[in-house]
Amino acid sequence: MIYENKNKSTFLNKAMKTTINVSKIVQFLFKKYTSGEIDAYGAHSFWEMVYLESGEATVSFDNSQIHLFPGDAIFLKPGQNHSIVSQNNSGGTLFFILFKSDSEAMRLFEDYKISLDKEQKALIYKLYDEAKNIFSFDAKYKSSETFSSVGLLNQVPLGAQQLFKIYLEELLISIGRIIEKNSYIITYTSKEELETLVFQKAVEKISQSIYTDFSFDTLIESLGYGRTYISTVFKKHSGMSVIEYYTLLKIKEAKKLLKEKNLSVSAIAEKLNFTNQYYFSRVFKKVEGKSPTEYKKGDV
Repeated sequence: MIYENKNKSTFLNKAMKTTINVSKIVQFLFKKYTSGEIDAYGAHSFWEMVYLESGEATVSFDNSQIHLFPGDAIFLKPGQNHSIVSQNNSGGTLFFILFKSDSEAMRLFEDYKISLDKEQKALIYKLYDEAKNIFSFDAKYKSSETFSSVGLLNQVPLGAQQLFKIYLEELLISIGRIIEKNSYIITYTSKEELETLVFQKAVEKISQSIYTDFSFDTLIESLGYGRTYISTVFKKHSGMSVIEYYTLLKIKEAKKLLKEKNLSVSAIAEKLNFTNQYYFSRVFKKVEGKSPTEYKKGDV
């Protein structure tokens, strides 16, 4: 509905749409794991977000096994059997957020893994701080290395529960926007298939950057996975690092331009976004064993 006052100013009076609504919080858990420790769960009727703060872990569900690195999070849908195994020698720390939501948009999150950015990680820690204002500890855990919510405190700060809900919904919306943007990594059936898909998308992104600036950070942001994971997958599938591959693509394009276009070495260096022609010539010679001028002339 739109209102107009005597001064002809127009005001909009419209209810705001709620895309993701968290209706209930089931559990909030922070735990430090020892190496090889397993958490096994049966199927339950609520969503579960698992966030790995440190160490390495493998999440198994259905017929899939997904490896988590520090900063990774994965969503497990209601009714899904799963287990989590800590992988490295020193163990690791994990956050679990179990909640109920009937929002249609939650379908985006099914079996979705993502590497959280700085702002999203900050929301995890906001949830942790607020959880300590809301929930009572499980008495069976005596160490500060484990915090498991089992009930509500008798007295909580003003708006604590509402803030927890707001932070969680903000986190979900932030991640949901990334899922929409990178819809090619919503679901997968195996570790190998996911690695192949990530590698293919990395190659696609790198190939699109031959004539522009390129950085590893930009690649990480566009793919939604961590630096270590992308580096490992890329090395495994190509036998070289991301930057080495990017450099080879640039030199390959430079060779084409040297042979097919009537362009000077300096013009090609500028076209391919090298700092200057001297740096371009140095990189070219390192890769090809000859300078761009020698290559253009066909000299060895």
